[in-house]
Amino acid sequence: MFEWPRRLRLEIVEANAELRSELARALVGLGFEVEAVGEACLPGSRDEQARYALHVIDLAAPGATRWLADPSLAERCLFLAADASDAADALALSARAGRTLDLLVKPFSIQTLEARLLRLMERLSEGARGPDLLRSDPLLQTCDPRLGRAFERAFRIAREDCPICIEGELGTGRRALARAIHAASARADAMLLPLECRDLSDRAGEAALHELARRVANAAQATLLLIDPEALSARAQGVLQAALRGGEDGRVPRCITISRVSLDESAREGQLSSELLYRLSGVRIQMPPLRERAADQLAICSLIARRVARELGIATPVVAAGLVERLAREGFPGNRLGLESRLRSALIRGDEGAALEDLLFDSAPAARRAAERPPSLDLKTLERDTIIRALGHARGNRTHASHALGISVRTLRNKIRDYGLR
Repeated sequence: MFEWPRRLRLEIVEANAELRSELARALVGLGFEVEAVGEACLPGSRDEQARYALHVIDLAAPGATRWLADPSLAERCLFLAADASDAADALALSARAGRTLDLLVKPFSIQTLEARLLRLMERLSEGARGPDLLRSDPLLQTCDPRLGRAFERAFRIAREDCPICIEGELGTGRRALARAIHAASARADAMLLPLECRDLSDRAGEAALHELARRVANAAQATLLLIDPEALSARAQGVLQAALRGGEDGRVPRCITISRVSLDESAREGQLSSELLYRLSGVRIQMPPLRERAADQLAICSLIARRVARELGIATPVVAAGLVERLAREGFPGNRLGLESRLRSALIRGDEGAALEDLLFDSAPAARRAAERPPSLDLKTLERDTIIRALGHARGNRTHASHALGISVRTLRNKIRDYGLR
């Protein structure tokens, strides 16, 4: 069975034995894998250096200053300082070495420590290659053998420069998989350049064609991320086809396409030319909706709840199996986007310590608590959540969602872009 690593492995180096034990116990409870020691020993080999994702090192622990002096080691560390004076000394040392330092001054809450660790891991993941990116996105982790084989296949062909088409509903992780494939490809040092074909189709005639030609030319040595290519006009598709045939120098972009509908279906309905179909659909990957990922639902919900809680600066809520079963019966409308929106709304209006299930499903205690507080008047949040719910119920179909909302498809498309719901 294929399963990407879910738990970050940490080394805790803390001089105070009691605090060391408390930190280890708390971080294990938050889902980390922890080894706690009292002395900071330098790794003797590359394998030892890769043993831990991150290190938490108390500056008062024996050997800590050696980690400060080595930039390749310090970048994966969160240092703990006893007070502001120790922190200032460490920052001065790092400044002389020409680098910044991740530093946390005692005392701190375990939620603050968790947030700093995850922020450091996300920063390190920005330059990571494919499998490391998989660890950072909940939707790209799986215990499902079929989906695991699809991910393995994606990374086998990532370096072959052939076109890849990722199909699936809104919020299923299509963009995240496209970024991870690009990061694992031979073009990883170049950019991943997105092209929103629906936005381009709104432009007038020649201007749209010139803009399309310019963007494809800029991506000649990079990766072009095509989003919904069936939305391009026939003339624009012709320009794209010509660009993908290659010019005199033979340089063409590597294309990764993401689409809500099957490219075959778009070709049958006359929305996509046959040549473009063949040039874009070299390898197909289907991203299943969350409702079809029974083996992964609990882990995905827990990871998303942790991210939302971290954004709000509150403790991570407990996601019980019974809660996930109730969400599954509803079909997870909107997939990740719908779940994030619902969790954020519930955690914002909920009291500290309230059961997450009560908040999500408006049970009687939650209803009474809500009645005691004025409703949210944040119109942008309400509009964003309404759009997500409409798209979820319409299974990502923008035309149906726009009819339900009483707005035009173009207006809905602009709002999707404004709220970052692509």
